[in-house]
Amino acid sequence: MVPIEHNKIGLSLLILFCILTQDYCAHSIPLENQNINVNNNIALDIGFIVDMESWVGKSIHQCITMAISNFYALNPSYKTRIVVHTRDSKGDLVKVLSAVDDLLKNVKVQAIIGPEIFLQSKLLSMFADKAKVPIFSFSSRSSKEFPYLFQIKSEESTMAKSIAALVESYKWRNVIFIHEDTDDGREILPYLVESFQENNIQISYISAISSSATLDEITDELTKLINYETTIIIVHMSPSLASNLLLNAKRLGMVTEEYAWILTEKSVDLFRSTNFEVIQSLQGALGFRPLVPTSGRLHNLTTKWHNFMYRNYPTPEMKEVLVPAIWAYDTIWALAICVEKVGAPNNGPSLLQELLKVKFKGISGDFELSEGKVRSNGYEIMNAIDNSEKRVGYWTQSQGIRSGHPLINNSTGLGHGTVIWPGGSTTTPKGWVSRATPNTMLKIGVLKIKNFKYFMDVGYDVENNVTTATGFSVDVFNACILALPYEVPYTFVVFENVSYDDLVQKVYKKEIDAVVGDSTILANRSEYVDFTATYTDLGVGTLARIKKEDMWFFLKALDLSLWLTAIASLILTGLVVWAIECEKLSSNLSRFVMFIWLLVVLVLVTSYTATLASLLTVEQFELASKGRIVGFHGGSFMKGLTVSNVHFEGHHKRAYYSYEDYALALSENGDADAIVDEIPYIKMFLSRYSGDYALVSSQSITSGFAFIFRKGSPLVEDVSREIAKKRLDGTLGSLENKWFENQLLFPSGNSTMPKALKLDRFGGLFIIGGVASTFALIISVLYLVRAKMEVQNIISLLFRRPNSSSESWIGKSIHRCITMAISDFYALNPSYKTRIVVHMRNSIGDPVKALSAVDHLLRKANVQAIIGPETHIPSKFLSFPSSREYPYLFQIKQDESTMAKSIASLVNSYNWRNVIFVHEDTGDGREILQYLAQSFLDKNIRISYRSAISASARHDEITKELRKIMNFQTTVLILHMSPSLASTFILIAKSLGMVSKEYAWILTEKTVDLLRSTNFTVIESSQGALGLRSYVPPSDRLHALTSRWQSFFYTKNSTLVTKEVVVPALWAYDTIWALAESLEKAGVPHNGSMLLHKLLKVGFKGITGDFQLGEGKVISNGYEIINAVDNGERRVGYWTLSEGIKRAHPDINNDRLHPSLDYEAVIWPGGSKTAPKGWVLRATPSKSLKIGVMRIIYSKNFIDITHDVEKNVTTATGFSVDVFNTCIRALSYEVPYTFILFENATNYDDLVQKVYNEESADAKIAEQIDLLNPSRRSNTLTL
Repeated sequence: MVPIEHNKIGLSLLILFCILTQDYCAHSIPLENQNINVNNNIALDIGFIVDMESWVGKSIHQCITMAISNFYALNPSYKTRIVVHTRDSKGDLVKVLSAVDDLLKNVKVQAIIGPEIFLQSKLLSMFADKAKVPIFSFSSRSSKEFPYLFQIKSEESTMAKSIAALVESYKWRNVIFIHEDTDDGREILPYLVESFQENNIQISYISAISSSATLDEITDELTKLINYETTIIIVHMSPSLASNLLLNAKRLGMVTEEYAWILTEKSVDLFRSTNFEVIQSLQGALGFRPLVPTSGRLHNLTTKWHNFMYRNYPTPEMKEVLVPAIWAYDTIWALAICVEKVGAPNNGPSLLQELLKVKFKGISGDFELSEGKVRSNGYEIMNAIDNSEKRVGYWTQSQGIRSGHPLINNSTGLGHGTVIWPGGSTTTPKGWVSRATPNTMLKIGVLKIKNFKYFMDVGYDVENNVTTATGFSVDVFNACILALPYEVPYTFVVFENVSYDDLVQKVYKKEIDAVVGDSTILANRSEYVDFTATYTDLGVGTLARIKKEDMWFFLKALDLSLWLTAIASLILTGLVVWAIECEKLSSNLSRFVMFIWLLVVLVLVTSYTATLASLLTVEQFELASKGRIVGFHGGSFMKGLTVSNVHFEGHHKRAYYSYEDYALALSENGDADAIVDEIPYIKMFLSRYSGDYALVSSQSITSGFAFIFRKGSPLVEDVSREIAKKRLDGTLGSLENKWFENQLLFPSGNSTMPKALKLDRFGGLFIIGGVASTFALIISVLYLVRAKMEVQNIISLLFRRPNSSSESWIGKSIHRCITMAISDFYALNPSYKTRIVVHMRNSIGDPVKALSAVDHLLRKANVQAIIGPETHIPSKFLSFPSSREYPYLFQIKQDESTMAKSIASLVNSYNWRNVIFVHEDTGDGREILQYLAQSFLDKNIRISYRSAISASARHDEITKELRKIMNFQTTVLILHMSPSLASTFILIAKSLGMVSKEYAWILTEKTVDLLRSTNFTVIESSQGALGLRSYVPPSDRLHALTSRWQSFFYTKNSTLVTKEVVVPALWAYDTIWALAESLEKAGVPHNGSMLLHKLLKVGFKGITGDFQLGEGKVISNGYEIINAVDNGERRVGYWTLSEGIKRAHPDINNDRLHPSLDYEAVIWPGGSKTAPKGWVLRATPSKSLKIGVMRIIYSKNFIDITHDVEKNVTTATGFSVDVFNTCIRALSYEVPYTFILFENATNYDDLVQKVYNEESADAKIAEQIDLLNPSRRSNTLTL
């Protein structure tokens, strides 16, 4: 809604649009004599629109002039000559469009170059396509939809990729993004979010700075940024605004060695500023500039440009030719070549075809327009040093970051030591610093524990008002934090009478930042927080008392039968030897018998020693018979659960709450046979008490102690890495010795006690000895017989051997509600002296016609206010006073930021971490992106893929895009498009099997009225979708209005598009009431200021609830969450800004027992009542997880690899593989995978690099979890 201040109509919102209703087809075939013939050359008129008061405009204008001169000097025989008609836009969008109209209608130009200021592609292309005249824009995007619009600038997506590559090259994980609060400034944001997500980089904060922001406003925003830990700042704004930003940043101490400033292509020309103060504020910044290869032609052009600009402008703003000016030079050459080939003037289609084919070596490099845009050569990375800039590297799409030009030097990354950072430092900023202020210090939650204090003991210094903590856990934490390459100030926050589960919830709710103490890694806790690597031993153990006073204990190593057999064997062997030798050991047979006997004795002695040692350390610990008591840690999470896991089912269980209790319970007069606890607690107990107790058995069924941080905290990875380093360098061992001294540990793999050796274990050994003795005895006898009978053949025989519609339903609905509103209001207020008279204009969904209608209503109809349009048009076009606050423009819709927050809350309520966002490829469709990115960032949600669908997309184009989406693992789709486009989209999705139980479909407010469609096929395809619709409280007035609305449309048209009144129509109804009330109070007509004042104060109970416009927009009642079920829709919950997701609206029901959605009430696609998991790995060869493995000769029990060459299949077995398979199968989603064998890998460091480089492995399986070390800081390890 736009109230009009009559005396400001002179600003003339778009004078040109009163002409735009004329038919442009007449311009496509002008008269032949409209092109003059001079000196036998055909003059072809070209339009040129720039802000001639700006340095960019002046630079482009001079380059165009030189380009025409140089081209025709080189090609004097050409029959055509370009004649340029310049229009000065003065940076005003209205003047730009007016100039376009004038050049097309009156001058009848053959092409237009410009403007350089941002203008929506659709708006500019409407002129180009209707007139069939190419327009070369330095700011608008080209697309297949707009063939006559050429893009003479770099792609935003390319810029985003280069920035992400630079950030990733320095291993920075978080950045702050500052952009100009314009459509042009916001355009890069969705591409930046995608590129950052691909590189696991997060945007900590997005700052939007108004173009007209005052120094105070910029200072306030920078002060806010100082409080963030992130120190990597990306600037994307005009050089003039960026100079103010950096000057203020330097004054606030933000251009220092802690910070890294990165300027995008939009801001980088600030490096060439001639303002010394600005140059000083830039020192150490990095910037991206489109790469223009050096050449003699570029040098000559620069010299001529420099001479002209310095001669005509004594105080130039920049020292070098700007890249857009160089592109303009080559564009003129392309145009001159093509118009010569076309020959005949006014032949737009032929000129378009030639332009798409043109290729030549230009000043900017290889110049072509085959895709409707200039070809990118990549970027040069500039570093602001002293009073100039230095090139420190390059980025190209194919090779990424390079220190030298890709055609000259293939060295990867920027050269070490080549970059000078802010503050003159040559050390790369770490990128993340915790601020040492009370408000920003890390709040570490600690438990005040009455017992078991050696891990965490909390004290309080009353005088200094400081909480102190000591203990093993604190020492490990401090050692890790102090070792970090950046400062992490923190303070302890004490909690009493709570558990670690309670602290986990406090971290999740962001009440505290972390938890330090004896907190065990548990699966249910990891759903809410992130754990570091464990810093203690894993598992639970059994603590028992040592048994003493048994002088015959040594006999227990062998069973009685084994003792008797050994003695008998000794006697038998002695008899055999005696029988053979009689006197002395001289026969070989007797020596053979003694050799066998000594072998038996050796085995027996070795086994006896091992068993006796085991018994001395294990069986001597006294565990009572079945039926007595086994204790457990009463203050732990176990509560007896772990006792069952270590096979004490038959014992009674009792909780003990201190080490003193442990010692007393296990004493001679105690009542416990054993204590079951986590191993770190047992080790601590053993360090404090005498050698009367020991750890007798253990099992790895818990994951040890770790520190707790919020999900996504960068400290998790860094602290985990430090824990691994401390374990490797012995620091952790030293701390364990300090706290766990005098331990007596004898853990075994399970709880089975060692037993005495029995005869059945050694039967074979004695058989061998007996057979050998018998055999020797027989041979001895045979020798005696031989001497007498000579039977040699018997001996010989014994030793022989074997051998993987043009008139929208919304418009009709709004029109009807406005009509009813006027009727209802004046029926209720017949005494009012004013009456609203509505002048309708049909925009047919065309922004140009909408703007033309605005102009006509202001100048001809002399209206006092305008309601509409519903078609998206940039705010700047509809704000008559040139103020960034746009006081005369009222927003009769919910904020995009509110919509984004509600979507993020809904996604988060189901713990979905990844989504796919599908939007209409329009300014309106893209507007929500920046808010969605920020809201998802706050909830730790990622956009896996963003799909932009053209409003005119064909069936096959939508199908192709949906097939691409099907290949993604993410199955949560958010639709943000018009209902008409959404209906086509979701119908095709259903035909492809995507409306099934695997998927979740969420429809934004822009799309949700699809669920009220009367088209059965559309309703059928939407089954199970969730939608968010602006909440309108039920009332008798709403019911009556709906009934009248339905009666009217059923009378006029029996085929309703939707069954209910659309929310914009209800807002329009209340807006009419607000206008009628305000006009009556304003009294005097044509008093825009007074009407504005009254509108800002209006407030009443309307159809939509409490209606007011105090902030220039309607008040939000939140959203109702709708579920498409059967042939209708059902409300399953609400969302409000203050309460978040609720089952009932807060104004209706404040029932705290049901704070979230009615999850059981939601019916999902495919009729399922089970919420989709949100993520499924597709079981296709290209989507199988590639698991890197290597051959290990020395430890095949962990992993053993076989490879079938014929089938080219690798299989793996072993302990590590079994553990991996068990975990993968336990996941709530399918994870198909295939093993990739690396024959040449020598160690796991090689595989780590392959995972990092994304060569062929997504993960690796090892015989152990390798320690983190500096060479492996790029990958994440499991706990």
